[in-house]
Amino acid sequence: MSLHSVTRIGTMTVLAPFCFWLLACSSSLSMQLAGKRCSSVGECLPGYLCTSEQVCTRAPAATHDAGASANPDASTTGGAGASIDTTAADAQPPLQSIDAGSTASPLVSGGSTDAGNSTPPTLTCTSGLAACDGHCVDLGSNSQHCGGCRSPCTAITGADPVCVKGACNFVCSGQLARCGSACLDLNADDTSCGACGHACAATPNATNTCQGGACVVTCDADFTSCNGACVALARDVANCGACAHACAVGKVCVAGACVSNCPSTTTECGGTCADLATDRNNCGGCDQPCVQVAHGQGACSGGVCHTVCDVGSSACAGACVDTTTDVLNCGKCGKQCDVPAFGLPVCSQGACSFACQPGFAKCGKACVDPHTNPQHCGGCDNVCGRTDACSNGSCVTLCPAGTTACSSACVDVSANVVDCGACNQPCVVPVNGGAVCSKGQCSIVCDQGYSACASQCLRLDNDPARCGACNNVCPTPAHGSGLCSSGKCAIACNAGYTACNGLCVDLASDIANCGSCTTQCPAIDTCSQGVCSLSCASGTTNCQNACVHTSSDLTNCGGCGIACVPPAGATATCNAGACGFSCPAGLTPCGLKCVDLSGDLLNCGQCAKACAVPSGGSATCTAGQCAITCSTGLSACGGACVDTTTDKSNCGGCAVQCKTTEACAKGVCG
Repeated sequence: MSLHSVTRIGTMTVLAPFCFWLLACSSSLSMQLAGKRCSSVGECLPGYLCTSEQVCTRAPAATHDAGASANPDASTTGGAGASIDTTAADAQPPLQSIDAGSTASPLVSGGSTDAGNSTPPTLTCTSGLAACDGHCVDLGSNSQHCGGCRSPCTAITGADPVCVKGACNFVCSGQLARCGSACLDLNADDTSCGACGHACAATPNATNTCQGGACVVTCDADFTSCNGACVALARDVANCGACAHACAVGKVCVAGACVSNCPSTTTECGGTCADLATDRNNCGGCDQPCVQVAHGQGACSGGVCHTVCDVGSSACAGACVDTTTDVLNCGKCGKQCDVPAFGLPVCSQGACSFACQPGFAKCGKACVDPHTNPQHCGGCDNVCGRTDACSNGSCVTLCPAGTTACSSACVDVSANVVDCGACNQPCVVPVNGGAVCSKGQCSIVCDQGYSACASQCLRLDNDPARCGACNNVCPTPAHGSGLCSSGKCAIACNAGYTACNGLCVDLASDIANCGSCTTQCPAIDTCSQGVCSLSCASGTTNCQNACVHTSSDLTNCGGCGIACVPPAGATATCNAGACGFSCPAGLTPCGLKCVDLSGDLLNCGQCAKACAVPSGGSATCTAGQCAITCSTGLSACGGACVDTTTDKSNCGGCAVQCKTTEACAKGVCG
């Protein structure tokens, strides 16, 4: 007669002969089991406990439930009410099998082996509940024991952890709305105002904030709203002293009054008397505006633009951020919160921590799936045997039909995002979306309000680079910038210019739009101060029947017919008759192109600072800081990707140096 163990795993039963794990088999139950090996799941016959050395030892009589036999070698009912059925044992095949319809009880364990300590079972729970730390809990809904004992769920700032059908997730607190992996107040968040991803666009000479779910533009001090634009009535030639009060030909606006000449301390820029040292719309030169930023303002000092942040925000790499909550600048500029695989960064009161993505539990410093992780199978620190795998939160010797053993986990490679199509082929999870594995192929699903563009989830309603469609780039007009509103392209013109038929023009000098968008001067006339005339005003030059400022005109810079051509993504400038260019917000001129210093691998943090690519990994540039990402099986140590299982200089961990006479095998010096 051969003796079998019957272990219940969800709706399946694993049937395993004790001959598989005992040193010897006998038809008699009077055999002594002390010193014999435990089963692959750490179990012994009733009356015996499995020690930390994985051998069976006789249990004290006091550890048995009332009514159980004191003879450990007799056929008996053991602790927790489980039993061993020997009446039909001889009829069972001597092979491991999976019986999806069996209802046999699990083999009695001598007790818990968590952390190597053997303790007898002391709690019996009703159907549907499990004993965890002395309490009967529902593993399907308990956020501290989600899917298994001691598998706590975590949540990001502004959210509460929940357990749904044995998988961790989170719900946003109060009136906060879930936008991707964040919880935001759609009534007050400038980056998601009224809807996820709907950002309040930066507006020249104003702040654009979210109030009651709608973006509200408030003109800065000394600026007034005139026809949808914030202008300085004290010096705007088209709105001098009052909206729509334009100065006559040859006049300029000083202190809200039209006068003949600019004061000696200022420079005329398109009819405006500007102090090039302090004017943020003409900083260091005419038509050189300082970039507006969220939670701050562009300011000009000494002819150089800089950022002045609102109270509660700090200037970091040209942006104004809250270092108490910003995960890229947590506690100080450039301090990025690192997270483990399947983790979400959290910055609270300037200190980094992390929460786990939905479906993963926090075990120590890792985010794991207790349903498949062999190191945390069914709960944190529940380690399966070396030859076992983890399936549905239980350690098994064979993976169920339809699953594959991947790193000691039983997974469905046709639907598992970590092992999609084959083991160790994870799907990339996009920002503002999720990864999906279907029929062994990775794809993405984007959050509400976002659209899939290649492998990214992006907004198409307010991004000039993808307006209404993934590849639809809004054109950038001279003297202005391209905008995207509700999925349609629009333009915003620099100070002193007006939008006319998709162009930003100077109504004071444009012969096709002289004084207004509908007034075109005759071919023999010129436009001066918004009036068609034959002769050009002082300081301008007649270039092909147009009076232009050759000191600042992009198509006639320094002389008629000399056009300024900017590099890709930049805006051409003409200052003092010399061509130049300015970069869009967030970009910096490096050589003859505009680059994003926060993420450019060749110009990371500063021009010409290239991020080195390690062997066995890849380089990244985040927030202006170089970093590396290592391939599967390698670890980042001192800027290099190494195999800590074999590297003598990093054996088992970074900077762990083996002796000269030692080798490193499986992460251990010896």
